[in-house]
Amino acid sequence: MNWRPFPTMIAMVLAAGAVWLACVPLHARGAPPAAAPFHATCPATLAAAAFKPDRVPDGWVGVMPQDTRISGAGLLWGPPDESGYLKPDEANTAGSSGQKVNTTRWRLDVPHSFETWVYCQYGPLQLSRRIPRGAVECTASSKVDRTRLEEIVFVCK
Repeated sequence: MNWRPFPTMIAMVLAAGAVWLACVPLHARGAPPAAAPFHATCPATLAAAAFKPDRVPDGWVGVMPQDTRISGAGLLWGPPDESGYLKPDEANTAGSSGQKVNTTRWRLDVPHSFETWVYCQYGPLQLSRRIPRGAVECTASSKVDRTRLEEIVFVCK
């Protein structure tokens, strides 16, 4: 009788392992799940009370006397205090003379070691928000009513 339990046992273990791997979702095996898109909407107006200067020169008081409307937006490479502005890869405008939608796109697929941030511009003041590291593309959609920016929305995926 030619009975060999050891090779049979190895074959069974390998088969069970293959079945387990086929049944376990990819994200449980170390591959990251697809990230949800990052959304950020710039506030249309920055309230005067939002500006709280804490480092004005001695003897001076800083105030923002009125609310300030959004004047622009874009992307930065690096944190806001040590960043560079990114040039868009594509920009399009659609709509009538009164109502327009501007769409601006940046591709972030070139490997780099910098953080990427969106910024919303209010005159010389900027609000910034960090984009998750896995994003490979960002699109900003701006609604313009005649010459006034009404809304800027970023979607990064």
